[in-house]
Amino acid sequence: MRELLAAALALTALGAFVFAPHVAEGGWYSDDWASAATYRFAPEPRYRNAARVQRAILGARPVLAHAQPLPHAVFGERPALHVALAVALAVAVSIAFFALLRVLGLPFLPALAIAGLALVFPWADSTRLWPIGGLNQLALLLWLGGALVALRGLRSGGPGGAAWHAGALALYALALLTYEAVGGLVIATGALYVLTRRGPARRALARWGTDAVLAVALLVWARHESGQVRQLSSTDQVLDDVPTFARQSLELAGQTLVPVRGAALVALVLAAAVGALLVLRGRLGEPAVRRWAGVAAVAALGTVAALAPFAGSGLHPLDEGLNNRGNMAAALPLAALAYAVLALAGVALARQRALALTAGAALVLGGAYAYQVRGDVVRWDRAATAQERILSRLERAIADPARGTVVYAYGQPLVVSPGVSIFSQPWDLSSAVRLRYDDASLNAYPLAQGVRIRCERGRLYPQAAPGPWGTLQDGYGPRNAAPYGRALLFDAATGALTVPRDARACEAAAAGLTPAPFAGDPR
Repeated sequence: MRELLAAALALTALGAFVFAPHVAEGGWYSDDWASAATYRFAPEPRYRNAARVQRAILGARPVLAHAQPLPHAVFGERPALHVALAVALAVAVSIAFFALLRVLGLPFLPALAIAGLALVFPWADSTRLWPIGGLNQLALLLWLGGALVALRGLRSGGPGGAAWHAGALALYALALLTYEAVGGLVIATGALYVLTRRGPARRALARWGTDAVLAVALLVWARHESGQVRQLSSTDQVLDDVPTFARQSLELAGQTLVPVRGAALVALVLAAAVGALLVLRGRLGEPAVRRWAGVAAVAALGTVAALAPFAGSGLHPLDEGLNNRGNMAAALPLAALAYAVLALAGVALARQRALALTAGAALVLGGAYAYQVRGDVVRWDRAATAQERILSRLERAIADPARGTVVYAYGQPLVVSPGVSIFSQPWDLSSAVRLRYDDASLNAYPLAQGVRIRCERGRLYPQAAPGPWGTLQDGYGPRNAAPYGRALLFDAATGALTVPRDARACEAAAAGLTPAPFAGDPR
């Protein structure tokens, strides 16, 4: 318990150091705004009805559907507290991961270093920087809890052991009902039962089998439920995505060890050099080499299990911004894999000073991770500042819009950089405008280059060629129309507002409308 407390304090301090600037300067992004508006305008009982709306949107994630309105019920509309919750969940996951590594037999310092690397893993930092994305970490926390309970119960047979594993199965089920993407990890956890030899092999295999049955059953149910609310990838689409996904997965693994773009080949050469050095020095049979080679193998298996569910999903391992959430679970085994390679290199280079060399290298690697995260924080915070600037300009331009008013905003990029949204979708800008004016009847559409205003008799609407993101992919059209007098053309860069009263005025205004690039520096 003393070790766990010391690790918890260290990991909390690390999380505060790296993410505190974002807690102070960050905000809501994309789905955060929709979630906040859903809660604000839900009828009483507000929490229950907001959860019902989220349940209809999320389909197979009932636990997450009930978790999403909870921060709004507890914290209200204070984004800093929502961001702090995402960071706190990340710290809690890293502490639970440390506990699992200790149970699996890793020494204190390596376990702490791996947990620290996982906490500041930059290729999954959207789950720390994006409040609603951070709630997905509940699934990881539940899975880790289930693994710890299951490993504790392996020592016991009979009713007592069955009770322990029933508790583990309950936690696994809750994890899958939060975010089904942890299904690969749930299925793979049984390998730890066998490898740790905490009980008879037959018992470990039997319990692994029950895990797999539960996970597969819930994953089948989840696919059916998800298919009711959104279009799912076909088998052909998944298979078509496998080469790209596998290539990016290898590149991600390489960047985990050598955190620069195009690092896969460099990392492979370094790993091969470490292996060759171990062979030349005759150290392959040493206990430390066997230990860390085993850790590397298990971590590689865990990485495959964590990433595989996202093949064909549209999310890829090298995606940036909020789209790197697909690496949330993989951050844990990849951190372990990187440390294992460093540990093997330490043994190969200097057996007597291996721990010190490994610790130093892990510290440098962690520093590189944190530096990259801080760079991402700057971009996310710039997006939050731009959002507030846009809303303030709109509020100065029109203090009290009529019910049913529709705002067409142009002049600002939709994203700061790939995946770091300012206002890039109708649901985030509409929700932000509704919250600012406390009026659920308002709508707002962000316009980027490639969008033009079409002026018709009695109404106008934006029209776009297929674009790179979300709703814009289908193009705006008549469904996004508003009658003259209720349609506002808003220059988000200058605060200028035009209210066309007829088609001729609309055409004159549209001729001078200059949408900004999709991505760029906000003004």
